[in-house]
Amino acid sequence: MALQVENKASGSLDSGISASATSLTLKAGEGAEFPSASGDNYFYVTLQTAGGAWEVVKVTAKVSNTFTIERNVDSSTGAAQAFSADDIVSLRYCASVISDIVDELNDHADDHDSRFFTETEHINTSVGAADAGKPIKLDSGGFIDDSMINEAGINHSNITDDESEKHR
Repeated sequence: MALQVENKASGSLDSGISASATSLTLKAGEGAEFPSASGDNYFYVTLQTAGGAWEVVKVTAKVSNTFTIERNVDSSTGAAQAFSADDIVSLRYCASVISDIVDELNDHADDHDSRFFTETEHINTSVGAADAGKPIKLDSGGFIDDSMINEAGINHSNITDDESEKHR
């Protein structure tokens, strides 16, 4: 699923909802302030009463001003609660937003372009020891010289022992 975000999205309930409601309706035209939610796209909104009570819900579908919701997703109050007409509905950053972002990053932590060198796969950091399985070996100063490249087909004639020619 893809988390959707929007700046300054806010509205108010057109009518009250019970603690078991799975949809809510905003006042006419206010749904346009919020991002799309359908298929894999979703977003979180915070419902807040005039007295300050609140609940975070996940919006899984949006059609005009009507949102399909999953209740109390952030364990904001311990239980879903009822809200009245004119109570605030706003898109805010909440724990679920951050958690979903972290989860998405962790899901892709091992995705990388295999062309990039990694120390364990491509660089031998054991000083002086040849490792034919790794194309690059570093000397004690962390430099590469012409004797330390094990990759066939590389032209070594342009690499010298001159300090200005060594590469970190």
